[in-house]
Amino acid sequence: MIILFLLLFAAEAVMAQSENERKWTIGLFGGLYFMQDEAFQDLYGKSAFFLGAEIPFFLPLKSIKNVEGLLHFRYLNDKGKTSLTEEEIKLQLIWLSFSLRYAMNFNKFRPFLGLGIDYLLYQEKYPETFPVDSMKGSTLGWHILGGSYYSFSSFLSAKIYFKYNLAKATEEGVKVNLGGTEWGIGLLYRFNL
Repeated sequence: MIILFLLLFAAEAVMAQSENERKWTIGLFGGLYFMQDEAFQDLYGKSAFFLGAEIPFFLPLKSIKNVEGLLHFRYLNDKGKTSLTEEEIKLQLIWLSFSLRYAMNFNKFRPFLGLGIDYLLYQEKYPETFPVDSMKGSTLGWHILGGSYYSFSSFLSAKIYFKYNLAKATEEGVKVNLGGTEWGIGLLYRFNL
C-alpha cells in the first residue's frame, strides 16, 4: 500500500513538470552491503554484493528546486555456512525504499544528501537437516545517504554513494539487526517521454 502511494506520487511529480522539463530517469547500480549483526557476519562474512534500480524524480513544488524524491529497489542474495555443521544456508534481502534528497549542481557534479524509509523483506533458508526450512518476514527501517552524480552527457550520468541503514526485526523471539552500511556505484539514463 505504501509502495503504491509512493509510485503514484512519483508519477504525479513527473506529470506536473512542464513539457520542456519533463525527463524520466532510471538507474541501475550495485555495491557492497556490510551487515552490522555479528551473528550474520560469522555466517555470511563481513560484506555481500547487491544489485539495485532507482527512479529519481523532482517534487512538484516550484518553491523547492533542489529537493528530489527517489524510489529505489535493492536485492541481495548470499550464501553462508552454519557455525556447527558447516552446512549451506542462504540469505535473501529485498529493500523497497523512498528517499528525499537535497542536491546541488556544480557543472558536471551533482552532490546530494538525504534520508528515507525502507520496507525490508528478508528470508533465510536452512539445510534439510534443520527442523524448519526457512525463516522469513518483513520490517520497516530508515536510512541516511550521501553521494554524487557525474554527468557524462545530457542523458547519461554515473553515481557513487554511501548509505547507512537502520533496520531491526524479531523472529521467534530472536532479535536481529539487519542494518548496516552500503557503498554503491551506478549509471543513470535520462530520456524524454
